[in-house]
Amino acid sequence: MKTGIWEVTPGTFTSNRPGYHEVCQILSGTATVTEPDGQSFEVGPGSLFVTPEGWEGTWTVHTTLRKVWVSQALAAAG
Repeated sequence: MKTGIWEVTPGTFTSNRPGYHEVCQILSGTATVTEPDGQSFEVGPGSLFVTPEGWEGTWTVHTTLRKVWVSQALAAAG
């Protein structure tokens, strides 16, 4: 397991989770997270969510966003 604090300034970028799950809690800032099927959700201070292994999405950061994250790598199949 790994943990850290991550911060990003306003803008749009894609993200994915190859080989690990991530739990995120937003500390400050706001963003819209859009999944490949077009569904989206808003995040802001206090939001807590999981992006499971294989997840993909686009973040549109509205105000500088800071999150604490915890990730767990998955064992390689085989």
